[in-house]
Amino acid sequence: MAGALTWGSELPPRSLKRSNFWLYTFLITGVVALFFATNINFIKADIIYKQGGEYEGAGDWDTSIAIYRRAVELAPKEESVSPSL
Repeated sequence: MAGALTWGSELPPRSLKRSNFWLYTFLITGVVALFFATNINFIKADIIYKQGGEYEGAGDWDTSIAIYRRAVELAPKEESVSPSL
């Protein structure tokens, strides 16, 4: 498919690719940072949510509600975290 897209077009000289190498480093770093920033809160919220389930199963409703609310604060847009409230 890549060959079909570049059919008949000339590739840029290698000197241009090397001069922009630093840009790729920043781009990759930014993508990785964005990935971790968005997914870490979801993972934390999921762990906290599961802890709330343990308190709910033991009958400690006040503690489980507080824990569920903390999970929703970490990931308010995640549907898997908010159904218990």
